[in-house]
Amino acid sequence: MKKHIFNIMSKIIYIPLENLPQRYTEMMNNALYLKTDIALYPKIEIDKQIKRGQFLDIVNTCKFKAAQLQMIADLFNEGKVNDGDAFLVGDIFFPGIEMIKYMAELQDINVRVYGINYAGRADKTDFVQKLGYWADASEAGYHFICDGIFVGSEDHRNNVIDYFGLNPAVVHTSGLIWDLNYMQEFLEEIGSVEKEDFIIWPHRWCNEKGIDELCEYAKSTNKKIVVTSSGPAKDCGTNLPKNIEFKFNLTKKEYFTLMAKARWYLSTAYQETFGYTIQEAIFFGCHILVPNRACCPEMVPDMNVYHHIKEIDDLFDNFDLTVPFDYTAKWHNNAQWIVDVIKSEAE
Repeated sequence: MKKHIFNIMSKIIYIPLENLPQRYTEMMNNALYLKTDIALYPKIEIDKQIKRGQFLDIVNTCKFKAAQLQMIADLFNEGKVNDGDAFLVGDIFFPGIEMIKYMAELQDINVRVYGINYAGRADKTDFVQKLGYWADASEAGYHFICDGIFVGSEDHRNNVIDYFGLNPAVVHTSGLIWDLNYMQEFLEEIGSVEKEDFIIWPHRWCNEKGIDELCEYAKSTNKKIVVTSSGPAKDCGTNLPKNIEFKFNLTKKEYFTLMAKARWYLSTAYQETFGYTIQEAIFFGCHILVPNRACCPEMVPDMNVYHHIKEIDDLFDNFDLTVPFDYTAKWHNNAQWIVDVIKSEAE
């Protein structure tokens, strides 16, 4: 087999996720557009609301990815994919990703493929566990196609390696794309705000984010808890504690304004592979508590980790639980780190 040759003519071709106001895809894409050579973003109409699914809309993302596969095939058809080129796939859970290696290998074109893994079958709490056993084979294929995989934390890296039996050398803990310049722009828009006495719980209202534990804690405290979502209002159940307040349909600015005002931040998540809201809470100077599970303990000092909900009020009331800014600053501009890894692995 020919060696991969990365020279001045080699390209990094980015296959982005769709921009969705509820998610972090716009920040991710803006960061990677500047550092890659070609971005394959289809000019098609898709609904910007997530109506089916959680991380992405399960129908619209397939429509979007199908259009991207056509764009990839066009690049091969037009002779624009060459030895040494690398594809960076914005979401490794990409039905059809095998077409890249299929078109390349059968034409003796040496390309490399890299993917970003957010959760998936390696995370026992993930939404995709609803899929049949076929999903294990499919997702294993996505991973074995890749020459390198980027994940958000050491906890998730270990899960991915163990679940798929991967060579640890190909799985990189990069953090998920995080750009403090993006956050600073919102901070300047919001301006100076005073902290108020409420807890912000900025997570999807679903079991893997620990709504059972949140409700149990809410019954034991007098503190107001604000649950935020950029999605539409939904049925969150009945007989919920009266001190839980829901804020739906928030813009990013409205959400960040609430985060800036919140004195306390609480996570009760069972699923967390990076913790975007943890990074945001550090940025906005909240007093932070996270559970001793998933990747949460990696993201904060030990004193910011609770082991039982009975500890939460005592910790919030008696300790300074703001987190040093270095804990989030270390992930800043990790898009460049990802690109540097791709370039360094070319021979």
